[in-house]
Order: sequence, then structure tokens, then C-alpha cells
Amino acid sequence: FHRSVAIYPDKRSSAINYHVSSKTIREWMAREADLTYSGAYDKTIPTWIMRSSKADIRQFLRGLFDTDGFAITEKTMVGIALSSERLVNQIQQLLLGFGIIASRKFKRINYTRKNGQQSTCWKLEINGNDARRFGTEIGFNLTRKQTIVNGYGPINNHGSTVDKIPHLTELLQQMKAREGWSKRGSGRRY
Repeated sequence: FHRSVAIYPDKRSSAINYHVSSKTIREWMAREADLTYSGAYDKTIPTWIMRSSKADIRQFLRGLFDTDGFAITEKTMVGIALSSERLVNQIQQLLLGFGIIASRKFKRINYTRKNGQQSTCWKLEINGNDARRFGTEIGFNLTRKQTIVNGYGPINNHGSTVDKIPHLTELLQQMKAREGWSKRGSGRRY
């Protein structure tokens, strides 16, 4: 492609970032790898990654959480916050393939974009045993994040008695509308 590469050392780690700016490369990546150029609100995971092997998906998730994810010591929580709802749903689906349940939250951000719209983000939170499972099944390449997850301790079978089922609220709302459930009772029609 005959393009120059800008090299930037990462100030927080020993990583080195390489930047290449090229419309030709972007068009090639869109054509050959289904990596289209889009804004933050429209980003998705390409189909070929969604259908990849578990080992490849693990590496993809590890890289994604290394760059955009977080691990919180005090809460036994791993998470990621992104602008694209579809991308967050896809990540949640990939995590389920590893037996990791993540809850999804919507948040308005106190920032107005150039087009005048208020910024929003979608946040995936992985808590408790699922955060511990993330540490063993996916993990981080970044030592500082993996050290936090390693401090969560082993997976245990006690603690929360609540299971989180992704998309359950939307499913129940659809069923309520379809079946004509009332606000009272179990929703059964007799």
C-alpha cells in the first residue's frame, strides 16, 4: 500500500501503537475483511468473527476488553462501555458462548455531539462469578487489568441467588403485547 506508519508509544504501558491513514487501505479492509468504516454508534462485529472458532473469539474479546474494557477491584466487576447498541448486543452474545452472563445498561452522557444530539452509551457489566469466569475464560493481555481480575478469587457456588437473563425484559414485553397480559396477576387468561 506504500503508506507511512506513525508510531506512538503508549504512555500507560509498554505497548506501541501504529497508525496508518489511508482511504485505499480502508476500502481494501471493507472489501476483503468486512471491516467497514463507520461511526461509533454504528459499529458492529463482522459476521466472520461472530462465526469464528472459540479460540479466535476469545482473542477478539480479549483485545476488545484490553482497549475499551475495565475491571473494578471493589465491585468484582468487568465491563465495557460503547456507543453502539448492536455491538454491545453482539459482545453479550459472544460472552454467553463462554458461559458468561453480562447485564446491559443504557446511559445518557452529559455531552452534546457536533450534530446537536446528546451522547449515549451502552454498558455491559459482568459481575461476581461471571467476572471471575471472564478472568479465566477470556482474561486480559494487559497486566494491570488481569491483576485486578486475578484478585477476585476462585469461582464459588454461593452468593447471589439472582440469575440475570439477557434480553428478558424485552422478551416479556413482547409476550405481554402478543398475549394481552394485564398488569395484575400472572398474565394467564382463564
